[in-house]
Amino acid sequence: MLKAVWRTIWVALLLALSALAIVQFWFVIHIWYWVDHDPETTAFMDARLERLRETGTVLRKRMKKT
Repeated sequence: MLKAVWRTIWVALLLALSALAIVQFWFVIHIWYWVDHDPETTAFMDARLERLRETGTVLRKRMKKT
């Protein structure tokens, strides 16, 4: 009976460690990919830059009035 419990604990531990190793490998692969395929801009970056430019235009117009 005790042997079966230890075996179950051992298998659960191995499964947990295997899952952790797979997730870490997935992270490394994504980092490796993005190091070589770095986008110049993303849609989020473009939208934010456009908004900052609009805000800058509004601020410049307000500063000219005063």
